[in-house]
Amino acid sequence: MFRKKFSNIIILIIIFTLSIFKVGSTYAISFDNSENSNSNKLEAGTLDMIVTSSDNSFIPAGSMNKGETVIRDLYVENHGTTAFDYRFSYEYQSGYQPLCDAFEVTVKYNGIDEVYSDLLKNFVYQSPVVVNPGTNHFYKFEVKLPLSVSDELSVRECIFNIKTVSWQDNFLNEDQGFWDEETIENSLTSIDWIAPVSNVLILEADYNIQPVEVPFNSTDNASNITEVSLWYRFEGGAWTLFQTLTSGDFTPALTVNDKFSFTFPDGEGKYEFYSIAKDSIGNTENVSSLPDTETIYDITVPQTTISYTNYLKDYELLQEFFVSAKGTVISSLTLETDKDYLIEVSGTFFAGGNTAQDIEADAEYSQDDYQAVNNLPWTDLVRNYEVYGEGLLELRIDNDFVEWGDYNPEHKYLLPIVGEGSSLAFDINDTYPDNNTGDLKVRIYEQLHVDEDTEFTLSAVDDNGLLTVSGIKDISYNIDGSSDVIYSGSFNLSALGLTDGLHFIEYFSEDKAGNIEVNERLYFIFEGQKEVIINEIMWMGSSISTADEWIELRNLEEQEVDLSGWILENAGASGSDLIIPDGSVIPANGYFLITNYSATNLNSALNTEGDWVTTSLSLLDSGEKLELINNWDRKIDETPSAPWPAGNSSLNQSMSRVSIPGDGLLSINWYTCVSTNANGSPYWDEEDENFGTPKGENE
Repeated sequence: MFRKKFSNIIILIIIFTLSIFKVGSTYAISFDNSENSNSNKLEAGTLDMIVTSSDNSFIPAGSMNKGETVIRDLYVENHGTTAFDYRFSYEYQSGYQPLCDAFEVTVKYNGIDEVYSDLLKNFVYQSPVVVNPGTNHFYKFEVKLPLSVSDELSVRECIFNIKTVSWQDNFLNEDQGFWDEETIENSLTSIDWIAPVSNVLILEADYNIQPVEVPFNSTDNASNITEVSLWYRFEGGAWTLFQTLTSGDFTPALTVNDKFSFTFPDGEGKYEFYSIAKDSIGNTENVSSLPDTETIYDITVPQTTISYTNYLKDYELLQEFFVSAKGTVISSLTLETDKDYLIEVSGTFFAGGNTAQDIEADAEYSQDDYQAVNNLPWTDLVRNYEVYGEGLLELRIDNDFVEWGDYNPEHKYLLPIVGEGSSLAFDINDTYPDNNTGDLKVRIYEQLHVDEDTEFTLSAVDDNGLLTVSGIKDISYNIDGSSDVIYSGSFNLSALGLTDGLHFIEYFSEDKAGNIEVNERLYFIFEGQKEVIINEIMWMGSSISTADEWIELRNLEEQEVDLSGWILENAGASGSDLIIPDGSVIPANGYFLITNYSATNLNSALNTEGDWVTTSLSLLDSGEKLELINNWDRKIDETPSAPWPAGNSSLNQSMSRVSIPGDGLLSINWYTCVSTNANGSPYWDEEDENFGTPKGENE
């Protein structure tokens, strides 16, 4: 019993001892294979698993791109005396878990036999093969980052362990018998695969200068911008690389704001732009088919035209001829005294200088080869040749130099003149004209005549053919060089208070690119409508004769008015018209009396002589509408239609206009003269028989 009891005690001691010295966990941090478990050290002779790798990390080293695979081998070695089973498993440690969750892993036994292929996060594998003492098992781990992962996984880190747990063979797991455990720590990072984003910033809508600054903004989430390219497209054509800026042109950074100096390589037209950026990793922005911005390069000067309606008399071309550059004198037709004309000179010719024909000139300005090559402006001085006299190469009239106005790039100049009853002699002034070629065209017009009712319309075009232009911004005009007015629609001259005589409208347009047209001029003779009214009518005749009729006109102007050619419609026999003869003038604030009889005629009761006596005057007692028409066919005044709105045939009382005339067509602006101040001297030969105030203020 003792022996039995003793033997039982021995067994209990052994079991107790084994329970005290059971093998604990063993860790190998970062593959240093150091054993940290005291229990493992004590039981090393029983079960000792070592897990190693021939590399310190997955290879190739560095960050992974989408679709890339890295490899690492792993050896499970038995350094003890007890065979064991083992199991691999994945353990997330830290970093960006969605990246860890995205990895795929393929595990191959002996580098050949695939034992697992699925997501890394689900990796668990228990070997069916026992590791006997002194042997090892070899595995190859292939970790892949799928192509389909989202961009949010770019530039992330995943830290995880491959844990290996072993236990005695013939036991179910590590919870029974001796066991060992080791971990392999792994770190995988994802590369920056996101391309930078670059944009050409908004430009001005239009330019007429070059080069221009084309600013851009490029950004990257992780890597420095190292290269930016500017692409352009002209008039919807193919995209073309203009220039690439590199790290030598700007400081690499996550955000780069810089600019290109862009010269419009294809000339005028529409340009569209986009930029492409590249980062230090090599990620390059996708090529775009859509522009970031656009602009128009436009150096075409707009052209403005003026038209007019309801004018008195249009320009009339009287003569056209050419003046040779060789100094020949050409004479014009005879220009009538005091008549208004307009001379138009256009074109250019060539004159010899140091070399033959190296100077181009127009009526006043010139440019030689040197100036042309150096883009210098035309000048009214001939460079290096003014020693021969001021006005060299200018078009002269009657041997005098003419002020042709500011330089016009179209080489067309206008000069208003008044005729003096003689012709004009035109020639080009040059000391040595023999080697000159070409000529200038001269046109002589009779001037345009307008009045308050003439309507002027301006229109402008900005056109260089088939190419895109900026378009018209504004049309401006002024009268006689006054302040410019922005054109907003057709206009007339009624509110300007112009005096009769020569005037001009100066006009030009500006396009949206800033190109401004050289001022053009329209010269005209203004003849304002005169305030002359039908003031008094003795339509019934007088006490002496029913044919003793007269019509009085009144001038409301502060200046005399020439009535030559004016018409009184329906004032003649059978409704015919009366045409006032040439030389007829009504004084300022005065009267003009048209009578059927002279005051000395026995059939006349007048004591006042008429200004125009005509037997053609004949008025219907029943009434008729009279109209006063000026020599430009403008209706100046009128009376109501029949019957006469005022006047008395039985008492011989005139039809008189009210003092503030108003509209002559309205009856309320007429009254019957009944004043006793109007039935005797100085108007009538006899007292108390007729009422009216011929050539006097209405009573």
